[in-house]
Amino acid sequence: PLITFYARHFFNVGAILNAVHRYDDAVIQFNRSLSIDPNFSENYKALGNLHYLTQDYPNRDPQLAIQYYTTYLQTS
Repeated sequence: PLITFYARHFFNVGAILNAVHRYDDAVIQFNRSLSIDPNFSENYKALGNLHYLTQDYPNRDPQLAIQYYTTYLQTS
């Protein structure tokens, strides 16, 4: 479906931005993907990883990461 295509597109853009350390822009793209398809669980995992594992992300929030991981498990 077209919705899945667009959700995946924004997820992929977020993953690329994350890889080049543009974390705030990555978060925007992951959230854009979720606004299209809230059940696209890989976004929650990516956001959880960003908030938990990325030491140089200034907005890092391990508590928020737990929420994202929990949602990831519920939607996968």
